[in-house]
Amino acid sequence: MKKSILNELKASLHKMPVEICTKEATAGGYFVKTERKEMIIAKIANLTSLPKKDKLAQEVLTEEFLEKDDPKHFCKAKLFYSEGIELIDLNGNPIPKDTPDVLVMVGSIKEQRIIKAIHAQNLTSIAKGDEQEIITNVVIKEFTSVKECARYMGVNNLLDRTMKASEKVTLASKQNEVIEEITKISENEEVSTNTVIKTCSGGYTITTGQWNDLVRGKQIELPEIDLETGKKIISRMKELCNKEKGRMNKFCNIFYRTSNTKFEETLSLDERQQTTLNILGKLSPTDLTDEPETNDIKTLVEMAWEEITNPARQE
Repeated sequence: MKKSILNELKASLHKMPVEICTKEATAGGYFVKTERKEMIIAKIANLTSLPKKDKLAQEVLTEEFLEKDDPKHFCKAKLFYSEGIELIDLNGNPIPKDTPDVLVMVGSIKEQRIIKAIHAQNLTSIAKGDEQEIITNVVIKEFTSVKECARYMGVNNLLDRTMKASEKVTLASKQNEVIEEITKISENEEVSTNTVIKTCSGGYTITTGQWNDLVRGKQIELPEIDLETGKKIISRMKELCNKEKGRMNKFCNIFYRTSNTKFEETLSLDERQQTTLNILGKLSPTDLTDEPETNDIKTLVEMAWEEITNPARQE
């Protein structure tokens, strides 16, 4: 029943509780005035691309360290009504021209994802009969034209981006001892973090979702790790690739992509790593000196694999 109610709510325009903040100058500085209202939250159709189901934003919304009260920037919908520009709500429903009580998101992508997450959470709360969360610190910007608004959005979104992989690794290493050790090996051996993880775990990787959890301080189940044997594998791969980082990372990726199709799930980490060392022992630096293509490396690995696993071939 609640699911059908939620679907009905998503299919219609619905107002959200917002806290509008205005700053008024005083002799000693500023006086901040707040006002609670019910408003439809809108976005400009075909302009800002937000994830349809933003699981990460929903999860981050529950974090105690999230600055949910940071300013959230909007403008009034009448600016777009006069230009005939289509507006939609956060579920993609068209908003008819001259609909009252509509605010349009014009802030950063981070702001918009937080607002959308609150919006989705509030619809679920309504379906369950729970209290809605207020979208706080709403700042309404005034623009003289759509062109001016577009410039504002361009300037304030130009530097907006997702967190780089290297930044996630650094943040995770400050919170997780295993990741810290992996990072040290990556720096000392001058290879990528992913290469260290694969060689030390027998070919496993850490997913984007797991990195996101690690950055937020969550304890996740990491693959079993053997750092010392991993360093031996890295050392051998560097010998084969003449210590060239780009070639080394490429070779490692193709090697494990090929080997993982052959490793049996029942193999222990020790067996996977020892098999890896045996295969690498069958290769020579001359095999990889002429920038071999992906298929060439795959063939080399498969041939070496056959040689150590097929007794008839060894004879």
